[in-house]
Amino acid sequence: MFESIVHASELTKSLFLMVVGVAGVYATLALFYLMVKLLMKAFKDHDA
Repeated sequence: MFESIVHASELTKSLFLMVVGVAGVYATLALFYLMVKLLMKAFKDHDA
C-alpha cells in the first residue's frame, strides 16, 4: 500500500496526508470524549 503512495502524484500524497490527519484529530476527540464520560461516571456526585 505504501509503495503505491510513494509513487503517486503530489496531489494524491497530500490528500492521503490530509485524510490521515483529519482521522487522527477525530480519533483524539473521540478518545477525549470517552475519557470525560468515564471520569464523570467514576466521580459522580452522590449527594444529589
